[in-house]
Amino acid sequence: MKKRFFLLIVGCVLILWTHSQKLLQRFILAGQMTGQDSGFIRLEYVDIKGRFIKDSAIVHDGKFTFAGQINGPTIADLIGNVTSDYADDNNRVTFFLEPVHMSISMVTNNLKSAHITGSRAQDELRQAELNRKSLLIIMKSIQENVAEVRKAYSEDRTNDSLKNILLRTRDQLGPYVQRLKQADVDFIKSHPKSYVSPYLLSFVVQDMSFDSANAIFHSFSPEIQTSRSGKYIQELLLFKKAGKVGMEAKNFLTKDVEGKTLSLNQFKQKYVLLDFWASWCEPCRKDNPELINIFNTYHSKGLQIIGIASDDSRPEEWKKAINTDHINIWHHVLQGFAGDNHVNDIAYKYGITSFPTKILIDKKGIIIERFDNESLDLFLLKKKLSMLFTK
Repeated sequence: MKKRFFLLIVGCVLILWTHSQKLLQRFILAGQMTGQDSGFIRLEYVDIKGRFIKDSAIVHDGKFTFAGQINGPTIADLIGNVTSDYADDNNRVTFFLEPVHMSISMVTNNLKSAHITGSRAQDELRQAELNRKSLLIIMKSIQENVAEVRKAYSEDRTNDSLKNILLRTRDQLGPYVQRLKQADVDFIKSHPKSYVSPYLLSFVVQDMSFDSANAIFHSFSPEIQTSRSGKYIQELLLFKKAGKVGMEAKNFLTKDVEGKTLSLNQFKQKYVLLDFWASWCEPCRKDNPELINIFNTYHSKGLQIIGIASDDSRPEEWKKAINTDHINIWHHVLQGFAGDNHVNDIAYKYGITSFPTKILIDKKGIIIERFDNESLDLFLLKKKLSMLFTK
């Protein structure tokens, strides 16, 4: 009898504990909309089970309410126009949803200016945005000037004066873009326990070296590292590490443009340049005359080039570009899209995020250089090859 009573008590405690845990992970978002008394509004977020949720609420007398369960602070989108998946910026607000009682007040068709309370993470995100505000104001002014000059130049492309003004005006954005990224990095470094930090890091991680990004990630608290955003950063770092200088080049097995089997391993004891490009990529194809000179200079000395094109969905355009640019003198394969598992995706194996990207592999199969900067990569590549082949 005592045993049964004890088990009953334990069962009740477990039920109450489970219920309390669910309550701890439950959010309530109460909203007030000015300028819209009826209709619908949509909330998009990832729930406690990892499912992407598109929830809608009725707006009644300008008020609405959402409720659900989430696994800690989560990025969400509130969208005023539920008839479209592509609401304009003024009709959408991105914010941090937390498993607490939150409030949001806003004006219809101006959701970006919404006032949100109840979330510590959202308060921190607001602070990060304030740190960027003055820079964004300056950048907006420059972008407006660029747009005006671009419009004038499009009407008169023979006007070199306008072209030079356009280039100078566009170049003015560069330093501000870098300062904007640095503002985010500064916030991230000073907030290792904030859920906002991995969220912001996801936008700048590709512009950082692997070592720098990895060091920042490991400065995060264990709770942040294991959060959903933290795990996403871990995936990005693994992706970035794949093509890092000093790493062993990953083998791939595929068919070349002539239908013959080709693998990276067949070029052991050779220097190999992987050229990641696409037929539609103008900067990539501008590199080809110089690549031809490089190939003609160093191929007989032991350099192989493998062009890896992101043209899986347009193979005829790929073949046409190879022949048009006269680059059929080296090997060519397709990137090999393979859905979510990336098993056959060569670009994924090497952490490719932009084109053109060139990766140089030594005779031992180790990545010794990576060239991502389209304005400098060929100059640096030629300098590196000259050093390698004049030893």
